[in-house]
Amino acid sequence: MPRPMDLLNARVTMPSLEAQTRLQAELRELAAQARYREEDAKPMTLAQHDNVRRGIAYRQRLAGLGEAS
Repeated sequence: MPRPMDLLNARVTMPSLEAQTRLQAELRELAAQARYREEDAKPMTLAQHDNVRRGIAYRQRLAGLGEAS
């Protein structure tokens, strides 16, 4: 039988299905925005690219999928 602390840690480290679904939707939206910028022939600036990268990392951390900083 698992110890209560193990169950608590499992809940904290394993993202819920809802969180995974929400993260995937947000990542698809970011990818679509990047594609739109490419199609628009207006490349993203380095600052915009960095913001997208940070946004993805932040959402992954929120969902428990990214590396701990």
